[in-house]
Amino acid sequence: MIKMKRKYPFFAFCIVILIAIGCAKKEVNNMQIDHIILAINDLDLGIKQFEELTGVKAIYGGGHPNSYTHNAIVPMNDMIYIEILAPKKELDTIPEFFKNMDVLKPIGFAIATDTIEFLEKTVVDSQFETKGIENWSRNKPSGEELKWKLLRITNPGLNINPFFISWSDKTTHPSIQKNTLCVLKEFQIKTPHKKDITDILLKNKSTIPFMKIEDSDTIQLKLTITTPKGEVTFK
Repeated sequence: MIKMKRKYPFFAFCIVILIAIGCAKKEVNNMQIDHIILAINDLDLGIKQFEELTGVKAIYGGGHPNSYTHNAIVPMNDMIYIEILAPKKELDTIPEFFKNMDVLKPIGFAIATDTIEFLEKTVVDSQFETKGIENWSRNKPSGEELKWKLLRITNPGLNINPFFISWSDKTTHPSIQKNTLCVLKEFQIKTPHKKDITDILLKNKSTIPFMKIEDSDTIQLKLTITTPKGEVTFK
């Protein structure tokens, strides 16, 4: 009778290695710019201004049930898009924040993350305060529902510069359109929170393509894109 040698110790060793590799992968959080917000007090005016400057007409996106805003979308390269954001038409009055915004102005941006729960853990471990992970959605004019999760850091006061987003696996990303006529060249942020943002990226072992960040006493955003009418900058 031939006796077989047990291979369980080697098998167990392989399992341990695979688990270690899996855990190591979770420590890397792939992040990039998801979208940049251009605000204005009237969406139709914003769509018109953008088309006059770039030769590209933004696509109406829909209203946000969680908010008093609606938007239009301009798809760009690398799964990035511009969101033109304005108050909904049916409001009795224009919200104070939007009142004097009669020209498109960058006001915030989202960073996409593939593991928003891990991101939340790293920022909480750093003693930052958040609103927790929020569930958001909107319906496109076609009726298709888009779903995503948001994470906003309230202390330090990053709020929407940046905030973090994770799209549902069942949602088609807004940047995926038939025609992509605009290309992101550079996005510059001047902020008093440069160190905080840098620390978040380091703890998630991530860098953000196209983004240039500088120290400043106030938040200033500058978006430069290549369009059919040439290079256009919003600031």
